[in-house]
Amino acid sequence: MAVRKKYPLPRPEPFTETICLHSEVMIASAEQFFARQPDFSSEFPGFNIRGTIPAPYLFWYHYRSAKALENLDKVHRDHMELLTGWINKTCSVMYSRVDDQLKRGMVSSETMPFLVKPGNALVSLEKGTLRAFVASSWTFRTNSQQPPPFLQRPPTDWSSDAKPARSRPTWSWSVRAWSYKYDGRFYRNAETPLITLSADHLKTEVEISQLSMYPVEYARREVKDLLVARGETFWGCRNKRLVAYRDEGGVYNSVRLTVYTMTPSGSYLTVTDTIRPSTEQR
Repeated sequence: MAVRKKYPLPRPEPFTETICLHSEVMIASAEQFFARQPDFSSEFPGFNIRGTIPAPYLFWYHYRSAKALENLDKVHRDHMELLTGWINKTCSVMYSRVDDQLKRGMVSSETMPFLVKPGNALVSLEKGTLRAFVASSWTFRTNSQQPPPFLQRPPTDWSSDAKPARSRPTWSWSVRAWSYKYDGRFYRNAETPLITLSADHLKTEVEISQLSMYPVEYARREVKDLLVARGETFWGCRNKRLVAYRDEGGVYNSVRLTVYTMTPSGSYLTVTDTIRPSTEQR
């Protein structure tokens, strides 16, 4: 468009940005730093210190502080100061913007990578049904080869209309997550749901609670109360709750007994079990 109107071309923005550590001393320094973070393995599963580390360098956003490097050996501290100093120079403005947005309950396509971290409780509303998950990853673009959001603009058709209508871009992110399911026993069900965001521009802010999925801390109070009540009911299913029973003679005896157990959705599970002998009438 700039060429058509003979405007100066905009400054190109990088498609991707990564760093790779080659010095053994630098790698050892990073390993010592990560080893001092008690939850590093669960917060950054699969992190490979010898591979490429992509921007926006979430590990430093998460662990950065004035005293973050204090407990490292001097050599390791000096090397980590070089690395994190460069990251601060490159990303500190974005980190401040992320902090400000999250504090206000807002997010943009630019700051979506910071929204969810492993261990976060997530909530979504699918076709009127409220669902909850636990995140096991940070948010990520499903296809790492796709261009970043600011390059994912729909093409403009200039063939007939000088000012054609533009649909609002919708960007999709994924997060690995799990939830409990129950079929007579509890088990974890892993999923990779999508988080969609519709906005006109990379930095356009939207309310976090308007996303298709978001951390429960940004949910309304009534949503939190509903999830807590439902979770307590669901967890109660680990013990049988008799709603009704029957046997052929109506006697509570050593027979095959059909038990009806109510689930949190309001339906019933039918479980057949053997009951100890008893002559007590019910």
